[in-house]
Amino acid sequence: MEASSTFIMNEEPQIERRPNEEGQARVARTASIHRPLARVVQAGMGIAKPPKTLGVGGIVVGFMLVIGIGTLLLSLPGARQPGTDWDPIVALFTATSAVCVTGLEVTNTGEYWSTFGHVVIAGLIQVGGIGVMTASLLILLLLRRSISLRDRFLVREASGIARIHSVAGLVLIITLSTIIIEVIGGIALWYQLYARYDAPNSVWLATFHTISSFNNAGFEIFQNGSSLSSFAGDAVFLFTTGILIVAGGLGMLLLLDMASKRKWGKFTFNTRIVLATSAILLVFGFLTIFFFEYTNPQTLGNMSVTEKATNAAFHSASRTAGFASIDVNKANEETQFIKIILMYIGGATGSTAGGIKVTTFAVLVLATFAAVRGYENATVFGRRISHRIVYRAGAVAGLYAVLIFLGAFVLIITEEFNFREILFEAVTASGTVGWTTGITSELSQAGRITLTVLMFVGRLGPLTLAYMLGQRAKEPLYEQPESEVAIG
Repeated sequence: MEASSTFIMNEEPQIERRPNEEGQARVARTASIHRPLARVVQAGMGIAKPPKTLGVGGIVVGFMLVIGIGTLLLSLPGARQPGTDWDPIVALFTATSAVCVTGLEVTNTGEYWSTFGHVVIAGLIQVGGIGVMTASLLILLLLRRSISLRDRFLVREASGIARIHSVAGLVLIITLSTIIIEVIGGIALWYQLYARYDAPNSVWLATFHTISSFNNAGFEIFQNGSSLSSFAGDAVFLFTTGILIVAGGLGMLLLLDMASKRKWGKFTFNTRIVLATSAILLVFGFLTIFFFEYTNPQTLGNMSVTEKATNAAFHSASRTAGFASIDVNKANEETQFIKIILMYIGGATGSTAGGIKVTTFAVLVLATFAAVRGYENATVFGRRISHRIVYRAGAVAGLYAVLIFLGAFVLIITEEFNFREILFEAVTASGTVGWTTGITSELSQAGRITLTVLMFVGRLGPLTLAYMLGQRAKEPLYEQPESEVAIG
């Protein structure tokens, strides 16, 4: 045995000591009700010190370190086009937006940054998409260092990995699978681009936009300066990009579960909830955008019915990425409100998407319906959802709402734009989406710093923050008397 850990049971175990050639081990015997885990060992055999843990602080420091490196690289003269001025806030904002896979930009990415700058941004997007914590564990694995049980639990919370005993293998599989999907997606996009651009440019454009699409980053380096508006009539390109966005928004763990089991009945409970909720959100987004923008001459109004349906579906799929084939600023207010809701919800846990996550949204909706119908528990697919999960979902949704309101309040003080534009900007930054009503490039330095903080905190996630704040919290040794409180 090289390492071990201690599990805490409901009652105090009896400890007996047994000698060993290499050291002393303590064997805990638990009550008979815990017979499957009857022997839990705590030992320091062969190890002078326990392996260091990354911890929640390691996640924060890891993100900050990558953002700092990206800021320095983007500050180099070779990262910008000749004749452009250096602005440290622009470099910091862009690096944060790339690492947090948001896609907001204060300058046109394709025109302001050089090829070297684009390579740096693509690298930051890839690192941010995989996740600093997962990447760090992969490095530890490659260096043959131990991964502590605490780190395994933290990875489970951050990335949705359910089987903590196989984190190392899953990290490697996830990384390789991500690369394979991006290679396939890159080839598909290159096939659509090689007729428009010469060979070197088409290959690089396909590579960059595949990384940006699968990681739900929303960055683009086309020279037209209006996202993907030039591809509004290219259904194949939008469909390919949309598939990459949806795949990244679902997450590699869910895709691996689907690939290995292939039947709905065999999918995990979490996979079924994510797929069902995501499908509902995709249809809802498509129908509302199609309906509200159908006659708008500045968006879908002048397109054919097929093009209208294609672009409405693409924008629904892009709710976690922020790509736009039509000008979001010129969309009707009803459409912008729908987009705010979709950005707030986001994608799946453990994916490259932000937001409160579709499972959080599903749990809250199910719990609300259960309460309205007078049920004690929320149920779906023949399973009961525990109150602990409902509480956690409420905390995540509440913390995200507080983050958005605080960010919007600061922007109201520092900026001169109307409330709708400011709220949209706060939601897109905290949800790490990247859609904008066009005010990002016009923000003051204070506004840009505010969005930088929103993107950073939004990428870490309220659940991680709540875990960090509650590390030292202890359950009371006794229960308080129960009382009724008037609700509603």
